[in-house]
Amino acid sequence: MAKITIVGDANDNAPTFTEDSLIDKRAKTAASVLWEVKEEWKLWQPYRTPDLKAVVQEIVDRPGWEGNALAFWFSGPGPSPQRGGKRPGVGIV
Repeated sequence: MAKITIVGDANDNAPTFTEDSLIDKRAKTAASVLWEVKEEWKLWQPYRTPDLKAVVQEIVDRPGWEGNALAFWFSGPGPSPQRGGKRPGVGIV
């Protein structure tokens, strides 16, 4: 049903996303995880991601990281109600 790529914010302390700190201006980790969701998602249903160890490890191995904030990008193709077709979708956690 969906192929979602998960990457991290390659930052020692991921700042809050704001108008001045947008997602497209941040460096992403080289490590990524592909999450292939086979079933249709239901509202309010919890789902478990695959192991994110490689992405997290790349961030915590940074010399300036000391128990700080982490941020992740979830991206993949999705429906576009405005265009009636497919477009890249991005979510942040």
